[in-house]
Amino acid sequence: MVIINRMERNIGFVAAVIVATIQVDPLLPGETHGLRLDEYATQINVDTFPDASVSAVFSEASDDQLRDLLVDDRVQIAVRSAWEIVLRSTPRGASAGEPARIDSLAAQRFMGFLEGKLGVNLPEWWEQALQSGERFDTGDLVFDGEPPKSYRKTDDGMWLHERLKRVETGDDSLSLWGLTGREHLQLMVVPAQEKSLWPNHVCALVHDSSVFLIANGPAPTSYPLVCYDIKTGRASWHRSIWVSAAGGWSGSLDEWHFAELLIGRDVVYVIGAVTDTIYINGFRIADGTPLLRFTEAYPQ
Repeated sequence: MVIINRMERNIGFVAAVIVATIQVDPLLPGETHGLRLDEYATQINVDTFPDASVSAVFSEASDDQLRDLLVDDRVQIAVRSAWEIVLRSTPRGASAGEPARIDSLAAQRFMGFLEGKLGVNLPEWWEQALQSGERFDTGDLVFDGEPPKSYRKTDDGMWLHERLKRVETGDDSLSLWGLTGREHLQLMVVPAQEKSLWPNHVCALVHDSSVFLIANGPAPTSYPLVCYDIKTGRASWHRSIWVSAAGGWSGSLDEWHFAELLIGRDVVYVIGAVTDTIYINGFRIADGTPLLRFTEAYPQ
């Protein structure tokens, strides 16, 4: 596996944007070569996935149209267009038992595009998951990976991010040790979290006066991101994370599924990978407004 360094990735991102800007005229507001992009862009404001007829605007687009959209101001549109370019660089497998490996160079360019567009450094474990992708004759992709070095497994079977020393759950609260200078931080559970607190992989991050928390299970299903007020321990807002539109699950608690929190330009990102998809969700820190909900497992 070849992992390209960040400088080379970002140079690739800048080059892609320059090419897109030079080769085609900028899109005028509402002028999208007949694509139903406005409808697609509004889908991030709800917790349901766009249906196939809406998300097909990318698979039906020409190569020139996709290059146009790389410089779209709406990050949701730009990122999904960049991913469609990766898919076009990766052939379908010859048969059900012979998947094709994702195109390595296209994956590297996608990483550089994301880091430049979002203003974050994506962790190596996520890139390794991306590079592991295999595409079957149906067009579906599967991913693989090892538990990130930033996580450890506790004696009771929980996976905790390295910022956390210990986690305890109560009837209506969650106590975290190691996240701040206090002995522990107590947070009030919101209804959306009640079914996702165990078994789980727990990651938390302090930013200014807020604490961000995710607790996902092994299934490739949606789970909440919660923003807490660090002083009161009460939720300021919470949003559902797009993971897999298919929502399939083998039922095994050993299924590989990890996620991590990153802070960008006034945006909190949840990045994750599971057997049948990779995903990135971004929300405005101030109020939780969805700015990006990307998952590879879109309806086709």
